[in-house]
Amino acid sequence: MKLGRAVVVLGLVAASVGDAGQIRVGRGRGPRPVTISSETGLVFHLAEGDERAPTTERSPAAAAEPLDAEATRRVLDRLPPLVALPDDQQPFAFRERSLPPPRAGATVAQQFPPPVAPAGGAPAVPAGEPVTILRRSPEGRVPLASHLSVTFSQPMVPVGAYEDLAAKGVPVRITPEPAGKWRWVGTRTLLFEPTGRFPMATTYRVEAPSGIAPAAGTPSRAAVAWGFTTPAPTLVAKHPEGPARRDALVFASFDQRVDAQSVLAHVRMIAGQGVRAVRFATDAEVQADEDVRRLAAAAGEGRWLAFRARDPLPPDSGVTVTLDAGTPSAEGPLVTTAAQSWGFRTFGPLRVTAHRCGWQEGRCPPGAPWQIELSNPVDAATFSKDMVRVEPALSGLIVSAHGSRLVIQGRSRPRTTYRVTLAASLPDEFGQTLGAPQALTFAVGRAEPSLTAAGGELAVLDPSAGPRLSVYSTGLATLKVTVHRVAPLDWPAYRAFQERAQRDRALPAVPGTRAIARSVAVAGSPDDLVETAIDLQSALPGGLGHAIVIVEPAGPAVGGTRRQWPGRVIKWVQATRIGLDAFVDASRLIAWATALDDGRPLSGVDVQLVPQGPRAETG
Repeated sequence: MKLGRAVVVLGLVAASVGDAGQIRVGRGRGPRPVTISSETGLVFHLAEGDERAPTTERSPAAAAEPLDAEATRRVLDRLPPLVALPDDQQPFAFRERSLPPPRAGATVAQQFPPPVAPAGGAPAVPAGEPVTILRRSPEGRVPLASHLSVTFSQPMVPVGAYEDLAAKGVPVRITPEPAGKWRWVGTRTLLFEPTGRFPMATTYRVEAPSGIAPAAGTPSRAAVAWGFTTPAPTLVAKHPEGPARRDALVFASFDQRVDAQSVLAHVRMIAGQGVRAVRFATDAEVQADEDVRRLAAAAGEGRWLAFRARDPLPPDSGVTVTLDAGTPSAEGPLVTTAAQSWGFRTFGPLRVTAHRCGWQEGRCPPGAPWQIELSNPVDAATFSKDMVRVEPALSGLIVSAHGSRLVIQGRSRPRTTYRVTLAASLPDEFGQTLGAPQALTFAVGRAEPSLTAAGGELAVLDPSAGPRLSVYSTGLATLKVTVHRVAPLDWPAYRAFQERAQRDRALPAVPGTRAIARSVAVAGSPDDLVETAIDLQSALPGGLGHAIVIVEPAGPAVGGTRRQWPGRVIKWVQATRIGLDAFVDASRLIAWATALDDGRPLSGVDVQLVPQGPRAETG
């Protein structure tokens, strides 16, 4: 803006030459020139300029005649002679010479890839040391065996001949040996990779006989043998486990392939007072049961079986399904050595089994959810909110069904007893209803003390609402308010103060100058969430500026000993009429200034990065 005004002022004046020895300043032709200096020189007349439209006409070129050679020589002779400088003449600057070409060496012809037995033989090893096995895996009982690995103490094969020697034979035997492939990893480690994995339910014996010859050195002196065992069938998934129908479809899956017919012979289902006969489920029955169909797809082919009791199970009874010891596998000869079992219960009449409030026993604060446990899963497709009635009315009522649990949420009032009535038509998944209305009570206790404020660590006050900051409290009768007047340069000190204040119960030294220190009474019931407006007028002269506002409880919570400290509110408050937004990337920052009241862009706003960053003025 200053540069623009300077251009305007200079555009109003013009320069002219006057009498020698004077500099005069005047405006137009009227006023008499004013003498500035009496020294010899030029005299300038400053007058108003005449703004005229630019013209495109060009002045005619002056008439001229070219000089002849004699005239040109006479002009040049009048010039002083040129003085030669010492470095006027220099030799031609050649570039640096290129390096000489490399000398050619001897050309050696050699086969690639190298032959099986390259020249020089295998790496040298100390004479007299027999080959031994350094590492072997797996060994003992393992849950799963993906490969067999044996590492020898000396190189066993020449480099580059792994595949060929593996085809001729290997110095290790597996009994039984499944389908797979042997290969060398380096010159010392032998690997067997079965097709897929080692079959389960099998005991394997691995032997490295005596006399194993390394690539170079002394053969092994004694045979080495060990073994590993993969497990018999282990139950990994089962269904059902909660309330079930009397004709429930039972599902079991395993960690390996099994023969379903052989497994079914080892199944015992006990319900009521006796063992129940079972049969295989048909494909149609499996496809009709959504849960079993999903479990079967996840288990994989050949790893599961589905069955059910030949006769309906007794109602409201516990059912135990047991896979007896001796359950066989379809992958190996080993059988289970212990029984595996689980239980479920057939459905009975729908009834309420328990109800509670909140998450801790014996506490029911305002706003905590209420939970009602039922004996059977609720039919979510036909359940509706109208089947639950709350008295007195609960503001913001939300009722949801989760299996056999109902959850009721809303803005419950403190020190109020609510009566919840479940309708007789409340349905379960088995086509039953509650049969009769069921009434339950929830006693909401006193509100927990709290003290909060909206927004983050920096609050910008509404310019139309005046310099006031609102805080929200519960269970507090009086608030202690401390306000310190600060400037933008105090922001780093405020951040450090805030970190310490959040960590320590004792309040550290507050940056800035104290402007307000007083107590403010909280209006309204201590059981309600009350808004208290803190007047900051005396800390913000003219209603503008920056301040650090600290609000703390002035005394103990209303109603006795509080369970937890309500905390404190610490805010950097800014009262301004300017809204500032910024975008920053790796190389620049762009800032926009707008009016907070109507959002119009503002020009002439001085923007600076603190504490010592650049500053600019908005356009």
